[in-house]
Amino acid sequence: MQDEPYMMMKENAVLFTGNDKFEGYVADILRLVAASLRFDYQICLSTDGRYGEQNAAGQWNGIIGEVVRGVRTPVTGVNSGGMGSRDPSPAIYYIGYTVGKSTPLFNLDL
Repeated sequence: MQDEPYMMMKENAVLFTGNDKFEGYVADILRLVAASLRFDYQICLSTDGRYGEQNAAGQWNGIIGEVVRGVRTPVTGVNSGGMGSRDPSPAIYYIGYTVGKSTPLFNLDL
């Protein structure tokens, strides 16, 4: 999901591949955490440009719909209340909460 300033496609994205096509707070935090904890990831944008809403028939759209249908694998979890009580806050909220704990996960010296 492109959501300035959290996640954006670079203006010259055609010159890059994979995660290097993206910039913004979430992209930067993912790079730092992945480098520190040594894991691989792939940024995938929602095909319909939405976070996810449930329609009257109980079907989800957006990135949540893609996870529910098995099209995508989630990186951030859904809150303990499950899909019905999903917080519509952008992903930075979840990442910011994790990184904001009192014990640092990684060194931010740049």
